[in-house]
Amino acid sequence: MKFETEIKPQLLTPVLVFPVNNSTDISLNPTLEWEAVENAVSYTLQVSLSNDFTDTLINETEIEETGFDVFDLSYSTQYYW
Repeated sequence: MKFETEIKPQLLTPVLVFPVNNSTDISLNPTLEWEAVENAVSYTLQVSLSNDFTDTLINETEIEETGFDVFDLSYSTQYYW
């Protein structure tokens, strides 16, 4: 009996391009941008008010581009993505 297994490539975590970590004074409707990951078919994006993501505002899957428009952020609020 012969078994074949498909080896899937290990994907890296995308690197955020914009906005830069710890940015201030960004638009309330930014386009989040990240570097493409080799062999990635799609991306998942989460935006949260907490760094442990227990208060998730956005949970988008199957994003095929390396950017995502976010709308209606609030002034003087820290977000995590």
